Amino acid sequence: MLGVPVRIEIGPRDMESGNAVVVRRDTGEKVIVPKDEIRATVDRLLVEIQQNLFDRAEAFRDENTHEIDDYEVFKKLFGEGADDSKGGFAVSPWCGDAACETKIKDDTKATIRVLRDEEASGTCIACGEKSTETAVFAKAY
Repeated sequence: MLGVPVRIEIGPRDMESGNAVVVRRDTGEKVIVPKDEIRATVDRLLVEIQQNLFDRAEAFRDENTHEIDDYEVFKKLFGEGADDSKGGFAVSPWCGDAACETKIKDDTKATIRVLRDEEASGTCIACGEKSTETAVFAKAY
């Protein structure tokens, strides 16, 4: 149902009055619109819906992104395979070594999603060596 962003309802009474009901799928808000304003209203609503969905996704990402430089905290975020995992994204220093990436994946099932374009600082989350990258880790569900 959420795949269709706007629903337009036109019943017999709407036809008589020259109106239609336009319903936003993201909020459920219904608006009665004169038939000659339907196109402009839908155009405006599509822009608003797109922005609303983007803002919600961005807020969700921000609420679920954690800067972590301690491996025990990192493992707890991903629940060490347990069902009580909080999940989300871990932004952590990484040394760039494939062996550390494999260790992290074996221990937590988390993998690198993206390398941030920023100067690395601190020590690798897995091995403690000087970090060369800042990586964003997450689990695939």
